[in-house]
Amino acid sequence: MTLGQRAGKRIKEIRKCRGLTQLDVAIAMGHKASSYVAKLENGGVRHPRVETLEKIMVVLEGTLESLLAEINAGETNEAA
Repeated sequence: MTLGQRAGKRIKEIRKCRGLTQLDVAIAMGHKASSYVAKLENGGVRHPRVETLEKIMVVLEGTLESLLAEINAGETNEAA
């Protein structure tokens, strides 16, 4: 699984826990449509830009560092 796929999966989980839609996140980021967020969450963005992940995490009231730590922890658990 690529970094983009793991990030998208975790972002989707966080977004749902916050009670937000993909469109809510997209609009808060300054986009007019949810297509990029949907593509990211569904594994269609293999190498998302760090700046984009950071913007998404600000909307989700998290940090890029926490997202990357969770992704790395999940990767470690999958390998075990």
